[in-house]
Amino acid sequence: MNKIRKLFFTYLISPERPIEGRVYNGVLMFCVLGGAAGVVSTLVQDAPLLTKACTILFLAAVFALLILGNVVEDFRQGSIVLTFTLCTLGFPVLFFLSGGVRSGMLAYLLLGSVVGTLLLRKLAFYILMSAYTAVCVATILFSYIRQDLVIPIASAFMVYMDVAVGFVVVSIVLCISIKYMMREYEGARAAADEQRIKAEEASKAKGSFLSHMSHEMRTPMNAIIGMTRIALDTGDAGKKAECLRHIDEASLHLLGVINDILDMSKIEEGKMPLSEVVFSPRALLNRLESIHAFRIREKGLAFSVSSDPSVPEMIVADDQHLAQVLSNLLGNAVKFTPEGGRIGMGMRLESAPDAPGGALELLFEVTDTGIGVTREQEKKLFTSFQQADSGISRRYGGTGLGLAISKGIVELMGGRIGMESTPGEGSRFYFTMPARAATAAETAELEQSARHAMQSEQDDFGGRAILVAEDIEVNRSVIANLLEGTGVEIDEAENGIRAVELFHARPERYALILMDIQMPEMDGYDAAAAIRKLDAPAAKTVPIVALTANVFKEEIDRYFSIGMTDYLGKPIDIARFRAVLRKHLLPAPKR
Repeated sequence: MNKIRKLFFTYLISPERPIEGRVYNGVLMFCVLGGAAGVVSTLVQDAPLLTKACTILFLAAVFALLILGNVVEDFRQGSIVLTFTLCTLGFPVLFFLSGGVRSGMLAYLLLGSVVGTLLLRKLAFYILMSAYTAVCVATILFSYIRQDLVIPIASAFMVYMDVAVGFVVVSIVLCISIKYMMREYEGARAAADEQRIKAEEASKAKGSFLSHMSHEMRTPMNAIIGMTRIALDTGDAGKKAECLRHIDEASLHLLGVINDILDMSKIEEGKMPLSEVVFSPRALLNRLESIHAFRIREKGLAFSVSSDPSVPEMIVADDQHLAQVLSNLLGNAVKFTPEGGRIGMGMRLESAPDAPGGALELLFEVTDTGIGVTREQEKKLFTSFQQADSGISRRYGGTGLGLAISKGIVELMGGRIGMESTPGEGSRFYFTMPARAATAAETAELEQSARHAMQSEQDDFGGRAILVAEDIEVNRSVIANLLEGTGVEIDEAENGIRAVELFHARPERYALILMDIQMPEMDGYDAAAAIRKLDAPAAKTVPIVALTANVFKEEIDRYFSIGMTDYLGKPIDIARFRAVLRKHLLPAPKR
């Protein structure tokens, strides 16, 4: 009895078995029980030998399908089709051997159709159901032509048995169907509710985030507009200088907010570009210490840097994004550590290279004795559009995107990020990064390039001319002021058409073209393409540098595909601007 109960639970009730499998097993088990009852009734009654044999074969076939469908996983779908087919093809046999259309026979056929309806895919079900209908109709029509082929069974017991079996089986089939449909409905409703709740939470989080971003952007904008007005109205040189300092600080803060939003967007779309360069990780740590030194001293914090001696002196990795992640973590540590606290930044070798120049894994960490976070807050720290505590952002400021961006960058680089924290005592943030030990040749090449750059600082671009294509007058003025003192001559074009005309008139004059992308009448894409198509040798070789606020990877690829040589993001980074000028206006270093 226990074995039967266990078997019943395993195949019909256990939630570990898929609902389709439980329905299928239930149908076949009832077929087996009904078939057994049919065998008993045909053996007891005076039924033809052929009827008895067919009933026994039907029972054996269904029982075999029940076993195969559960033992052989790959046979599950095949057994469903065979069960449906067995019931369908069994219709004419049972029809002619059992005195025509009888309730018990139809009950078994109904079981077969239920199996197909609930468990088969649409196309297979339509095909088999069409065959089933055709067989049934053909059998009934043929019986009117050849009634002598129908073997009558007039036993009252058989008739009552058929009615009883038909009633029970149809009731069971209806119950199974209703339960199955209810289960599917409940599952769909639960999934819909879960999606709705997630959508509401995401909408609420984004609404809160946008409200916070509005504050973060309006605050520096208010400072910029206000200080600009004060500087214009005052004649005091000292006051003007103070206003300009405040404008510079507010502009950098606003640029940081915009960069955070753009970085988050690039990460979520998988468009964050990564690069590999040769650099010194120890020099990078020292540079970050210098960047944050003023704020660290201002709060009276104790700061230490540790470096594992086994870390190679020069490595190949993405130094820009490594610095961004470390700067985010270090900035948070400074922000959330009270005056007189301690901050540490360290680096160690997590896995050593197998051979010189081989792959390695570095672990970086930032520790502090700050406010710490709770377990509940920790769950939100690395999530976009959410902050550990809205009160923290009001007290300390910031976009709240730094850790989400850091997590995205670390994972894009192939590393992992995590944290350990105790509320009121401090936190430890750490992440790993794959890298490669630089070869001697790569290190030598980097040193040679550095020496050339130092020499280039003293060079000027006298005798060279640049064509600046930019529709915004203030932007042309900014570029002209940045080039002041370099000795370079500047020709300006307010749109792409004018740029093409100026270059076409004197193609040999220009050593470089700075091309804005978004311009009226003709944009930078078309202007660059038009210049490259001009019938002049210089048109094929002149460097064309894109000036753009769009530095997504697919756009950068597009700049290069139409013949541009380089790009500069807006707002212009002065150090990169000078580096691009040296790259294209000065001769390459001798090897």
